[in-house]
Amino acid sequence: WLQLIQQIQDLKTQEYQHFIIIHGTDTLSYAAATLSQFLQHSTHVIFTASQYPLLNVEGNDLRTFTDALENLNTAIEGIVHVNPGVYVAFHHKIMHASSVQKIHTTELDAFSGIGYQQHSAHFEQDPFLIKDQHIQKIQKLNLINWTMQPIELEQFSKNLNLLIDQAPHILILQGYGVGNIAVNDELIKKLIQLQSYNCAVILDTQVPFGGLDQRYAVSQWVKQANILINNTQSDADLYAKILAKHHIHSILNTIPDGIEVTSRTDDEYEYIFIQNFSSRTLDIVLPKTMDIIYGNKDGNIRQYETIVFRKKLF
Repeated sequence: WLQLIQQIQDLKTQEYQHFIIIHGTDTLSYAAATLSQFLQHSTHVIFTASQYPLLNVEGNDLRTFTDALENLNTAIEGIVHVNPGVYVAFHHKIMHASSVQKIHTTELDAFSGIGYQQHSAHFEQDPFLIKDQHIQKIQKLNLINWTMQPIELEQFSKNLNLLIDQAPHILILQGYGVGNIAVNDELIKKLIQLQSYNCAVILDTQVPFGGLDQRYAVSQWVKQANILINNTQSDADLYAKILAKHHIHSILNTIPDGIEVTSRTDDEYEYIFIQNFSSRTLDIVLPKTMDIIYGNKDGNIRQYETIVFRKKLF
């Protein structure tokens, strides 16, 4: 998908501004959300697919029944009407890519999402120009998504122990309802320990609509464990945001108010700049896998201070 983004960005330099992408349905939402996160409103892109193939098994004739042409026509008709952005055209609908979810395995109306005429989500960073070194870095991204099941806390703790020695870059915990997960003090300590090994822990919900709600008691342990909260529109959108912000998540598991994180790369290194624009000293968890080449190394960043990390790209 990042290579596809590269290709689109290259074609844009040749004055192409409208793109229709034919894709499979299984990972359509992930592909579309990824392009949306990186391209944002810089061009016009519509993904489309079909539940039933266009051609027969032999590939030499049209199937008697297929929704492929209808969905493709929806994309072709829509590409000149939508605002710049990334969308999905499926079963008479054009939807914002970041909101799309596959909700049925066989029905023609297989995807849900926010209609293209409705307000879309605000992006937290500018469109990102993909280079080869970014693709090579993402290929090493290790992400684990745990859909929580009702098990004893002791077993949950043992499962976390399995991750300590070889911690992933990202651990997503899909809880119940508004994000509820049963925890105790020991589990909170283990989640904090995981973060010290450069693993960002993200709380999500198994419920597809409504999002997380921190008005309930769940918010207290979330604050104690210092974990992130999913604020995206879908699982695919969360995945896309992780790809786009992987360099930030690999440095700070949470970004306190007053802190700004930016990144620059050259042919060999990635440089991360953490700047404290507040008037107070803030504690941060320093990663163990990156060198500090400028600034304080004792685990906090003082008022108006900058810390610079450096990491070899490959």
